[in-house]
Amino acid sequence: MTVAATITAIQLPCNGVTTQFSFNNKIFQASDLTVMLYDTFGNGHGFTNQANVALGLSYTVQNVDVDTGCIVVFNLAPTNGWTMDLRTSTPQTQSTSIKNQGAFLPELHEEAFDRLTRVVQDLTRRTYLFGIHGPDTETTQWPTLPLPAARAGFGLVFDSTTGLPTIGALTTVPVTAQLVGSLLYAQTSYEIAAGVTPANYLYPPGWLPRYGGVADGGTDCTTALQNALSACAGAVAVYVPCGTNFYKITARVTAPANAHLVLEEGAELRWTATTANGTSLLGTPTRPGIEVMGSNVILEGKGKLTGPGTVAANSGAGGGGVTSFVGNEFAILSIGPSANSRRPRLTLRDLEISLWGQGGIATQFCQNIAIVGCWIHDVGYQGIVNLSAQGVRVHRNTVYGIAPGTAGNAYGITHSHDSTNYSSDPNVTAAPRQTVNPFCIDVDVGFNEVRDVPLWTGIDFHGAYDSLVHHNRTYNCHRGIQVSSSSNAGLNYAGENNAIVDNVVYGPQINGNATTDLAGFQAGIVVNGGSVLTHRGITVRGNHIYAVGHALVTPSVYVLEASLCNDLVIADNTFRACLGRMIYMNNTSGSIHHNQFDSVGASATGSNLVYIDSNCGPLTITGNIHQPLSGTLTVSNIGINTPGSGYTRMVVADNDFNACTTPYTNINGTFTRGLSTITPQITDSTTGSHTVDAAPLGNAPRFILVGTQTLAATLTSILNPGNVGQECVIVMTGSNTLTVNNSGNIRLQGGTAALTNHSTLTLEWSSGGSWEERSRTIGNT
Repeated sequence: MTVAATITAIQLPCNGVTTQFSFNNKIFQASDLTVMLYDTFGNGHGFTNQANVALGLSYTVQNVDVDTGCIVVFNLAPTNGWTMDLRTSTPQTQSTSIKNQGAFLPELHEEAFDRLTRVVQDLTRRTYLFGIHGPDTETTQWPTLPLPAARAGFGLVFDSTTGLPTIGALTTVPVTAQLVGSLLYAQTSYEIAAGVTPANYLYPPGWLPRYGGVADGGTDCTTALQNALSACAGAVAVYVPCGTNFYKITARVTAPANAHLVLEEGAELRWTATTANGTSLLGTPTRPGIEVMGSNVILEGKGKLTGPGTVAANSGAGGGGVTSFVGNEFAILSIGPSANSRRPRLTLRDLEISLWGQGGIATQFCQNIAIVGCWIHDVGYQGIVNLSAQGVRVHRNTVYGIAPGTAGNAYGITHSHDSTNYSSDPNVTAAPRQTVNPFCIDVDVGFNEVRDVPLWTGIDFHGAYDSLVHHNRTYNCHRGIQVSSSSNAGLNYAGENNAIVDNVVYGPQINGNATTDLAGFQAGIVVNGGSVLTHRGITVRGNHIYAVGHALVTPSVYVLEASLCNDLVIADNTFRACLGRMIYMNNTSGSIHHNQFDSVGASATGSNLVYIDSNCGPLTITGNIHQPLSGTLTVSNIGINTPGSGYTRMVVADNDFNACTTPYTNINGTFTRGLSTITPQITDSTTGSHTVDAAPLGNAPRFILVGTQTLAATLTSILNPGNVGQECVIVMTGSNTLTVNNSGNIRLQGGTAALTNHSTLTLEWSSGGSWEERSRTIGNT
């Protein structure tokens, strides 16, 4: 017999099938082997959840006292995934008895030595695996520890010089919340890099209270918020939990690139003061709450950013705002380097912003901006303003209570630019998108509610390119929606390719109470262009406009105004309870079609459904209808009125204005052409022998030539006819005689026709190249 193996403990996996497990070392009796089952192995922390097993009941041991090892046989296969632990536990007893003068029995002696070897192995395993000992190369003997009484209250330490074990005094460290927190949430690498030491380790990295923020309404949290944003940018979001009160802030806080701020619902950052040390905007230092200094910044959460202002009376009920305007005081500000290097990616979501002296959100020279779901109210001048921005999305925001304004203006949502010296910019006409301070480009303003801006405009653009205003609702604003030319040095310049679609412009308050606009009149939608660069490619479609307009000529305020526009489409809009001129057009080309005009306001004074002061190009007015169905049932005085001059190429067809007191006025047909329901006409007042040019009428199938001469006149030819079959009816209304000669391109059946008052002569252009007489009534006085 020998003990050739040194392994005294093994762990074997169970699979739910195997019942026999081998242990390759000899045991002297079955009880010398300890058997344990565990359901998991604890990753360095030992076995857990031991299952009870018992020799004889759960298992048996075979091949006992065999040099090659033993076999453990289970009655039932252990559960799959469990671990079996087998280890020797040899009793430290000597049971071999050698008799004096007895025979020398080798196996008996070997078994005694084997048992002793096994005991040594078991002790060695426990000593070397679980005891404290020095390395084999160490030569210095370890000292003996003092008696228990001498070492009581001391700890086992290693001498700082010799490194040998000895006793030393115990250092007691109070277990505090901070100590526990520092162990749980130690200072991070990014906090170290930013030079920020947490003030309260009980909170995880990013939480504002970790940096000293206390929501008690009294503690100044300015430094805490700044440290949090500075330390966590690009690493973790700064989280502002809701507290018992607000977090007090007293100065500007900057948000670096990649900063992410999240406010828990109900959490409030309140600025009790602001400082004029922000980046200059339009040449003036700003007073921002949070100034964004880099790209890829997100500020979000259903919490509040509150300014130091005092709310004015009747907030949310047609009034509101703050008691005093404070220039350049904004909740959030971001100013990029320039239009050639716009700052990218700013996202603002679900925030409540109020009580700021000028505005809620302001940007200049930024791009890829998303302002979504914010609630902005009771600010002094602008809810949201973006200057020279590109790629802006303003969606699902609620903006109200913008007052007191300044310089007679206030805006709910506005997109503009710095107009200083704009007219002298070398690119202003050749490449206007490349000016130093261009209009905004690619802006989408949709699904917003803007109300209670009675001083000026709900949704506004001072010039824009490729922008869309859609599915918004404005209430109680002096102007509902305006996408027009700029102002000051940019007054005569407008943008292009813009659309105002599917919006609701409601003059009264949202609850139906009367407007608080003290001017006594309101505009609905304005899309005017500039005299140098007109507004080009503009669409106004599918909007619903209610109870705005002005019955008087002065001041000039209209329900839907379009001056200095080209390629304009006004289509499928609904007008109800509006006053004065519903659609006003001046120096504009395009089309007005399929609009529905319900009842006008309580007064029909000055009511015109379509009022064309002048048009500067092709204009089509088709398919519009006046159908008083609701409200006062008051009809409009006039359907279409064209009192101005300078008309060219106008088609008026298929409109239903029969409900109007006067469907058409000042339309004599002279400037209509083509398939128009208004028969074009030419007024001929020339005396003596002369010709008439029909070129302005194009291919109108029929036209009337009205003779108004008070002296004798002779018509010798009608020049530039249209298609074959075109009909010309000559009607004499003057007090003298218009003689139509059988000459030039006129061929008469009965010879010369002398037309006196109320005489008519009908001609038709033939394929033979002449005007052929079809009928006449002569001398019908």
